[in-house]
Parts: sequence; structure tokens; C-alpha cells
Amino acid sequence: MEKLIYRLNYVFSRIGILVMMFLTFITVIDISGRYLFNKPLPGTIEMTELALVVIVYLTLGYTEHFGEHIVIDTVYKAMPKGIRYVLFIIASIISFVSILLMSWQLYVYAGRMLSGGYKTGVLGIPYYPVVIIASIGSLSYGLAIISNMAKFIKKGDEEK
Repeated sequence: MEKLIYRLNYVFSRIGILVMMFLTFITVIDISGRYLFNKPLPGTIEMTELALVVIVYLTLGYTEHFGEHIVIDTVYKAMPKGIRYVLFIIASIISFVSILLMSWQLYVYAGRMLSGGYKTGVLGIPYYPVVIIASIGSLSYGLAIISNMAKFIKKGDEEK
């Protein structure tokens, strides 16, 4: 199961990279058009906002897999191993439940965006697909949290 979760987050991170490349391309076109031809690309701000949501949410799980999120662990490192073990498990469970709730609420929010017909102002891009992507990305992040917790427990059992 761990390999499947890793693979899912790997694919999502690659999609995020492609979106980032698209965003870079759009930004270059917008800036070039603005300064060379006095004609910026319409809707660049909208595309940037939507792309950033996709990039962030689709890369969270992959970052979690490698434990690369910013952590302040000065006090944690000074604690005895047994306490760190318990705290890591508790923190992982709280994180997973929080992310699961967030994913669910993003999905509900996407439904409201769809039923309300909400779209961007200039290009008329519907918001709901981006919110669904955010929901899926946060769910894959939650799976990565559980996967890391399982690895941690397994590693802890091997040391005992």
C-alpha cells in the first residue's frame, strides 16, 4: 500500500511540475507582451491563481513522503525516544484527521461552486474543477501522512 501511495503522490507531483511549467510559460508571454507590444495576456492573474492552487495541493503528498515540510523540532529532539514515538503518532493522527476534514470540506465547497456556476471574471474558467483537484490533492497528502506513520511504527518495532 505504501508504494501505491508513493506512486500516486509522485504522479500528482509531476502534474504539479507541468502546471508550474505552464505557469512559467504564461508569465513569460504576459511580461513579453506587456513590455514589447504593450499588450499583456488577458487572464494571466486568474490563471496564476488557479495554477498555484493546483501546484500546492498536488505536491503536498510528495513533500510529505520525504518529510520535507518545515518543522521546528528543537524541543522534540531533546525528548526521550519513547515520548517522541508517542508524540509522532498522536501528531500524525491529528494531522490525518484534520487533512481528511479539509479534503471533505473542499469537496463540499466544489459542489457549491458548481451549483452556483462560479467562474473567473475575465476568462470565465469554472472554479469547481480546481477545488476538486485541491480536495484530491489534500486527500493524497493525508494518505502520505498515514503511510509515513506506518513506516515510523514499523521502524520503531524493529528497534525494540
